[in-house]
Amino acid sequence: MNEVDKQKEREEAERRERSRTRAEINDIIRQLHAVSRELDQLAESVGSEFKGIGSPMCASSLKSNADKYRQVAGQLSRI
Repeated sequence: MNEVDKQKEREEAERRERSRTRAEINDIIRQLHAVSRELDQLAESVGSEFKGIGSPMCASSLKSNADKYRQVAGQLSRI
């Protein structure tokens, strides 16, 4: 095997590795979006089903955390 073939083989291996990494990142992004949707749903439930002094604060905190998960997903999508 000559040097050109070795270089092509290395480049192909790097391309496959980048592709695997991108797939893993995309999976993490999907999971982050799923978690943020669940947190939004919980916030809505807490806000409508529970009454009391702490429920608005709890719902707000859940929404804030959902936003943070979305921000992380957005940052990962720019990698």
